[in-house]
Amino acid sequence: MSYNLIKQLSDKNENWKVRVRLSRMWEAVNRKNLELISLDMVLIDEQDDTIHATIQKNNVKKFQAQLREGQLYSLSNFRVDTYKEKDSYRPISKDKKINFLRTTVIEELKEAEVTISQHKFEFVDYRTIVDRFDNNKQLTDIIGKIVGVGAQENVHVQGSTVPMRNIDIMNPEDIKIRITLWGPTSNEIEDNFYTNNPGPFVIIVTSTIVKTFRGEHYLSSTSATKVYINLEIPETATLIDRYRIQLNVDDGTEHAVFILFDKEAKKLLHTTARELSNKYATMNANSTLPNEIEKLIGKTFVFQLKLNNYNWKEGWELYTIEKVFDNISNDETAMKLDHITTEALENYEIKKNADQTSQKNKFEVLDKKQLTSTNNDEKRSKQEHNNGAIPSISSASNVEDTEPSDDNMFLRYLINCQKATKHKSSKKKKLQRRK
Repeated sequence: MSYNLIKQLSDKNENWKVRVRLSRMWEAVNRKNLELISLDMVLIDEQDDTIHATIQKNNVKKFQAQLREGQLYSLSNFRVDTYKEKDSYRPISKDKKINFLRTTVIEELKEAEVTISQHKFEFVDYRTIVDRFDNNKQLTDIIGKIVGVGAQENVHVQGSTVPMRNIDIMNPEDIKIRITLWGPTSNEIEDNFYTNNPGPFVIIVTSTIVKTFRGEHYLSSTSATKVYINLEIPETATLIDRYRIQLNVDDGTEHAVFILFDKEAKKLLHTTARELSNKYATMNANSTLPNEIEKLIGKTFVFQLKLNNYNWKEGWELYTIEKVFDNISNDETAMKLDHITTEALENYEIKKNADQTSQKNKFEVLDKKQLTSTNNDEKRSKQEHNNGAIPSISSASNVEDTEPSDDNMFLRYLINCQKATKHKSSKKKKLQRRK
């Protein structure tokens, strides 16, 4: 008997035979009582078509031991069902699914027999995510670069304690999206994963549902969710070829670490990450930074920062750059900067020192030698350990000996807030461990 393609399957009969790769598999669980409902999977055929397959609870023991993610199989004697309009939580957009019967036959195939992709996802844009709010008919796959990893927390849900972790990603449209990982899925990323490793990190999170909190749309994991980091697929490669430049900055009162992402970096450097990567492809690992980046050293900029809960609630030392202004001489730009800063501070309800902290803050880009001469040993060691050969942005004066002026107060104030928050967050985590 010859093989059928996924696109040929229908609910007209059960006389089908397909050869497929089991791309991903999960246990569908009742969220209320945590009882197993079914064993589910996504299958891919040689034409890169996908289909959802289900093994009902009473047949799971019969088949589960025969199935492994990533393996090729021949399947026959199964039933094809058409989704009903009311059916929700569909992992893929197809209207058909395979149901295993007790008579279903599973045969393992060798890789040489057929070429089938390892993975297939259905990534969506931000508009689609918004449209899927309050509509769980279709689960959502998302890809993006990790820009924040929250601590794992234990929360009470329906009478039981469940671990959860928030992560923030930047999607291909440069829109920041929060994802909440629940249960065992929250263990897929460690607390210090993002800060202790150089990256870049492209994450794929499958089968999420769309929710909102305080007007912001975010994604929440389900029992079908899988997490992949830097998976070798074209979509990942495209995102990796994007800027994530880590900068040490100083405004004369304090040092901080700012992160410059693709959108603003392209404006500042006048070239894309891929173009720059191709241009310097022949450079060896010990070579200096690309000239386009090295030219930042010695320059002064004004940065508009986008602060999030990781900064305010957990004391994160990395601050995301929202916009870069390299021409602040005209009155129109200066007024715009004052308005932006004041508005941002009001949004975070920072009332203290509002007049001082709304001033324009300038940052000068200097080289490593200048950074070393302006910092004490402890700070210098920490910055060099965290940032390696990354260009440093610093002032030429010793921050310990500098009295902050009205125009130079925001960064010290920001760092003091961060240190206090980090201390409180650390005490909270210790108390949670004791409990």
